[in-house]
Amino acid sequence: MKRYFDITGSEYGTAVANFFEYDKKMDVIAEKFRTIINVKAKNYGHLDHRFYIEPTPNDLAMYECSLCKPCSNGLRAFKKNSMVGRAFIKLLKESKLTYEHFQPPVAMYIDDLLAHGEKHSSRIIYRNGRYYLSVTGTTNTVIKQEYGLTEITASEFTVLDETTD
Repeated sequence: MKRYFDITGSEYGTAVANFFEYDKKMDVIAEKFRTIINVKAKNYGHLDHRFYIEPTPNDLAMYECSLCKPCSNGLRAFKKNSMVGRAFIKLLKESKLTYEHFQPPVAMYIDDLLAHGEKHSSRIIYRNGRYYLSVTGTTNTVIKQEYGLTEITASEFTVLDETTD
């Protein structure tokens, strides 16, 4: 079962929009922090109040003792108790952002998916100022309209997915 929805304006759509807005603000903070600590790494990121980089040889020379072991994707986090780790946490506290861990799970907002214990996957795209959701499940669960979702056709979703915003 594949279903497609316009989620803009729904409770779930608002939660998703808030998460992506938070993520954009965090990206700005991470870029600012990368510049402050003079890291040359092109690949960097943030997660769970930690700052990650894929260190260049210059970065390794400067911060070797402050970095954790590499993750599976090659990124290395700064240790939380290192000067750099503490500085990142301090910068986050100064920004006063409400902390969002991960993108909101669709099943937490659409009870019909949870009620049946259904295995499902979902995908969100953002086009023309609106959020769209694709849900793939194992059964043909009826998703009630009370969630504020507007169902769209597969062809509409495909056209949206192929365009760039």
